[in-house]
Amino acid sequence: MENIILQQLSVSDFKEIISDTFKNEIRESLSGQNPPEQYLTRKDTARLLQISLVTLRDWSVKGILQSYKIGGRIRYKKSEIDEALKAQKNLKYRRDK
Repeated sequence: MENIILQQLSVSDFKEIISDTFKNEIRESLSGQNPPEQYLTRKDTARLLQISLVTLRDWSVKGILQSYKIGGRIRYKKSEIDEALKAQKNLKYRRDK
């Protein structure tokens, strides 16, 4: 940390130093955080996966997709849907010997 002698600073220079320090601290604290999780409705999830709502429910019951009850409504994590799509794509081209 730098030593600052306040007697030799103008008020505007002091304000600029405080402002720059504050901005840098905010950037550093925000850069380490993950973005908030996005939740999809049943309809949006079924549309994304191109399946019916009945199939979506069956997949939830079978444990293929994890559902979350939030505020009395069923939601699905977008990140988990993306992972399931990637896994399904990999299985499609896999050969069993």
